[in-house]
Amino acid sequence: MSLPEYDPDRYLEYQPNHRLVVLRRVAIFVPIGALFTWLLLVAIGNLPGSIIGVVILGICALAIDYEAVHALRDLAARPQETRGPVQRLWTKSRVLWMGRVNYLVVEKRLFEVSEITSRELRVGDEVAILHWPHTNVILTVERTAQGADRT
Repeated sequence: MSLPEYDPDRYLEYQPNHRLVVLRRVAIFVPIGALFTWLLLVAIGNLPGSIIGVVILGICALAIDYEAVHALRDLAARPQETRGPVQRLWTKSRVLWMGRVNYLVVEKRLFEVSEITSRELRVGDEVAILHWPHTNVILTVERTAQGADRT
């Protein structure tokens, strides 16, 4: 599925470089995941003196490898569309107080959206999101209907 042509009246969010985002995730998470997995195996080889290291490295390796596998799966996948009402919308800090991230939940799928999209949407609005199936990297966000509770 290719990216539809840009229409500013139709899309709240449009990412022409979506494939590059997936490739960047592969380039970041696969080598780091391999490093953490190797460090974990070294720590396991030094048990019982490295039990704390095994636990810490195990948690980190699991999280990073999870992201790496999903990014690799998206390389062979095709974008898909998720339609439905916005179930939840919130903003939080990325790391401590640095950087803000806007999240959106539609059909039990979590998406990271831009600030503009976050401000335009409300809970209950119907949206159509074209995205990669495993990492949920967004190609387009389109509001198909406004929720009933808008004033």
